Amino acid sequence: MARAKLVSANLDDQSYNDIVSKARRRIPYLCPAWTDFNPHDPGITLLELMAWYKEMQQYHMNRIPDATKRKFLKLLGIIPKPEQASSCRIAIPYGSGYFPAGSSFVTEQDVRFELDSDVDSNAVRLDKIYIDNGKMTDITPLIREKEITVHPFGRDGTNSRLILAFGVLSHPGVLKIHFDVTDDYPVKRCSFDGSDYQPRELIYSIGEKKLTVLLDETHSLSQSGDISLMLPEELTTRVLGDGEYYCLEISEIYAGCEESVCLENVCCELHSASQVKTLAASVKLTAVRRDDDRFEVCLSDELSRDGELLLFAAEGDSFRAIEVDEYYLDDMGRHAVFSENATELLAVSLDAVESRNLIFDSTGAPSMELEINTGNTRLLCDSARLLCDTLYEDGSVRPALWSRVDDLLSAGRRERVFVCENLGEGHALLRFGNGENGEIVPAGKNAVIVVSMKLSLCESGNIQSSCGLYRAERRYDNTSAMGGSRPESIEDAVARFRISCENAPKCATIADLRRICLTTPGLRVAAVKVIPGYEANAPINSAPNAVTVVVIPYSDREKLPMPDENFIKQIKNRLEHFRTICTKIDVIAPLYTGIRLSIQVKSHASDIREKIKRVLEGYFDPKSATERIGESVRRDDIAALLYRQEGIEAVGNISISSLGVWTYSTANGDLVLSRHAIAYLKQLDLYLL
Repeated sequence: MARAKLVSANLDDQSYNDIVSKARRRIPYLCPAWTDFNPHDPGITLLELMAWYKEMQQYHMNRIPDATKRKFLKLLGIIPKPEQASSCRIAIPYGSGYFPAGSSFVTEQDVRFELDSDVDSNAVRLDKIYIDNGKMTDITPLIREKEITVHPFGRDGTNSRLILAFGVLSHPGVLKIHFDVTDDYPVKRCSFDGSDYQPRELIYSIGEKKLTVLLDETHSLSQSGDISLMLPEELTTRVLGDGEYYCLEISEIYAGCEESVCLENVCCELHSASQVKTLAASVKLTAVRRDDDRFEVCLSDELSRDGELLLFAAEGDSFRAIEVDEYYLDDMGRHAVFSENATELLAVSLDAVESRNLIFDSTGAPSMELEINTGNTRLLCDSARLLCDTLYEDGSVRPALWSRVDDLLSAGRRERVFVCENLGEGHALLRFGNGENGEIVPAGKNAVIVVSMKLSLCESGNIQSSCGLYRAERRYDNTSAMGGSRPESIEDAVARFRISCENAPKCATIADLRRICLTTPGLRVAAVKVIPGYEANAPINSAPNAVTVVVIPYSDREKLPMPDENFIKQIKNRLEHFRTICTKIDVIAPLYTGIRLSIQVKSHASDIREKIKRVLEGYFDPKSATERIGESVRRDDIAALLYRQEGIEAVGNISISSLGVWTYSTANGDLVLSRHAIAYLKQLDLYLL
């Protein structure tokens, strides 16, 4: 049956002449006394005026403005993606010094990147990398080679450990290590998308002290990223090779059911950076009382060190400006000392050059607009946040934080919100409410302060690896910068919605169930078979409302990969969100059934025995068994497979027998399996004629 198609009506299908001509033809029927249709007649003049007006109305009615399209998309659950800044990693070698968060690095083409966090390159030095499998093996030269990968925990069941030997390790504190993990497998791992799934279980220790994992972007070394560990105050060293080191031991106490860990690189020199220029940043702090009964705060980032610093005391949901007595700089950062009794603060740092352009007066007018100069960059709208004078119910005006929204029309009259958009040609616009949709900023001097704002080159900030980033005339290597993009267009958002319509929000068909399983976040799913009306624990009985899903993980270690309890749980929890009411879904492991093949083959090729064995093992490989789960093993299929091989002249008798349970043979010699079983070749008896 053909799919119905919704066609948009064309409302602008008449020209001016068509409208006038049609109206003239109707005059005799509507007013027989009207006989003069020439242009000099006043009635014809009015008719032509109305025809012109109707043509203009048709033109406007036939056009849907972008603002209306955005509202339609929002009703469909689609919001166009905003501008995105690119990001990369900068290699900062040991001994390069201390770099506060926000430290800037630029390319020769003046593309600016800022560090996402503080970097003390003097605190950590990774000297050696070992694998301990009963024998210490120094793999440092191998791990430094880009073309070589290493399996630190083995792939054959060996119980080995990865040991990172640090010559310098500052503690207590946080140790951040970057791991490059290869993903060169036939089955790709689905993106984790916020899932906390851990494919395996690792422990980290130095000596007898087990370390706490603060952040694990790798999900137990399943993908590339950083791992942050909390270091205690006391650490012990041990002698390895020709030196004494702090030895971090990484042990795999549970390998999981998927691939073995394969490392390309381990280092402590790579640090994340974003292609942005920060104009304003803010942070909430708690002030410390000094011995002289004054209060003090310290900010370590580069913008706070070099820019203009403003302090505000928190009073409920409002703020009060604080007068600072003195500022001073030391190795820790920029300190601000003040006398007012305030401990909970909002610290605002403004770019020293642009600070005057980040504080605005308010006219108090509805729908007030303020302009931001962005130069050759674009404003990252998601980064914008303001501190604005706000009229409270008691009649007082106090500063409060205002947030950015996509659309003011959906805002209430008392909501403290604004919208921002890039106008092009180096300008961006901030627009406020009109009192009905969004609150109005009261009139006043310095009524609007930008407390958070970043600029970016967006897609122009995507640079190649090792192009070189410079700071103080020193060159630093970098990885590829990716992810920078302009805001998503209306057309692209519509296309994204159409693609999303192809994926049903509920599991209505076998294809829906299979798609949901194959895209489970964090998993590497090799094969899925959906069996409706079937329960594995009662294979003979019919179960109309039951669905059994057989799943196989990808594994480079096991010839017969089996999903573990955690793997099955992830898929089952995901299906629970999509299943239809009254449908019972059971996720199970496959039932591997070994078979014995006895085949007679006529051939004069010298290597035919090895060739047939290789072909049959590939045919019965469970890793590519999606179409064969529950399928019978047929003599004709095996014969056809062998006849396709070069060098085979004839195939004689083929005998198939099972070495498992829940199977039976048919009259023509085929082997029928349980519906959730997979046949694998356990024994091959080959007779050459």
